[in-house]
Amino acid sequence: MEPGDALIAAIEASIALAGFSGLVVVLGRRSQGEWLPQEELRLLNLLGASFQAFLISFLAVLLLSTNLPPSATWVSCSVVWSLATASHTGWVFARRRQLGDADLAKTNPVMFWSIGGLVLVVILLQIANIASIREFWPVLAGIIMNLALGARQFTHLLLSGWR
Repeated sequence: MEPGDALIAAIEASIALAGFSGLVVVLGRRSQGEWLPQEELRLLNLLGASFQAFLISFLAVLLLSTNLPPSATWVSCSVVWSLATASHTGWVFARRRQLGDADLAKTNPVMFWSIGGLVLVVILLQIANIASIREFWPVLAGIIMNLALGARQFTHLLLSGWR
């Protein structure tokens, strides 16, 4: 698959994922405004992950339409992806610290730290892409991770709406 085709597919998937957040809102107690703090955080993570996948994919398509060499496009996308991910991750940790003990008890620490480890590995992959790899596949790995984490948040919110 050509990078442009994969990026267009990622743009479409990220828009669909963000649109699915509307389903989460209308299900269960959330339609009456009864959101638990960890659910609000999950919804914001869902929207953040889908927006980031959209942003990076759209940026790549835009840069590919210029006269830049492809390697410059992939390095630029890796830089933006890394900065956005580091910023969002810091924000998630800050929001997580604001949750009370009762709310933290409802979260899965193994899943939280496993996802954190995955994010760290993909950030390191982006740094390697900036430094030496300079190819499309690390950027695509970051986009796929965003979409997968967004889909995980969507599934978790959807299932918790029926409890």
